[in-house]
Amino acid sequence: MKGSLKVRVAVVAVAVTAGAAGFATSPASADTGTATIAGTGNFAAGLGLSGPAQAFNFNGQGVIATTGVQGEILCAIAGFDTIGTLVQGAGNFNGNCNTSAGAAMVAGNFTRAGTFVTLSGAAAGAVNGAFSGPCVFSPLPVVSTSPLSATVGAFAVTCQLAIT
Repeated sequence: MKGSLKVRVAVVAVAVTAGAAGFATSPASADTGTATIAGTGNFAAGLGLSGPAQAFNFNGQGVIATTGVQGEILCAIAGFDTIGTLVQGAGNFNGNCNTSAGAAMVAGNFTRAGTFVTLSGAAAGAVNGAFSGPCVFSPLPVVSTSPLSATVGAFAVTCQLAIT
């Protein structure tokens, strides 16, 4: 009986040690890496010289390389631009990004000055962590509403994001 107890204690000790070693080498809960996403979107009312604030949507795809997932990424985003002019914009967004490892919910904020956009936010799901980075905003064909004003209803965006 004493010999069998020693064997059981030794087996439990090995199992606990193996579990602790496995836990110590597990990656942190936040992914780190990069993502490049490019796509197009639309404004609800269209960007003009003086606003108004408005909703927008964006669909993009690209590549992601993090500690948790590598490969293609497809995103569908909806947001609100509280300024909504051709010259500048700012607001928030949220949506879904799909990867080979599954979906991630994303949410964040942006600022835009002309064609330069800065994003910051967080992802939760298949990708977990904060993200931030610069984007290039390109208005797509201008739709004239009168000879003295123009409205941009569609856009293209390309982003280089750091995931931390």
